[in-house]
Amino acid sequence: LNIAIICGFVIALRRLDRVRIILISMPIIIVSLVHFISLGDSRYRLPVIAFQMFFLTVFLSYIIERFKQKK
Repeated sequence: LNIAIICGFVIALRRLDRVRIILISMPIIIVSLVHFISLGDSRYRLPVIAFQMFFLTVFLSYIIERFKQKK
């Protein structure tokens, strides 16, 4: 799941407006840093799941698009 979210972030950077993508990713980066410092306490991770789902959706839509092109 984390790899799919990271791939979605990279795809979004390539295809969408970079300023908007950076604004969407800032909460993820900030909370991830807090999550890293706090040794993985899940209460800091929960508020950014909605932001992470955006990049997961970008990744999944890219994969679906690629499968449709191959048919």
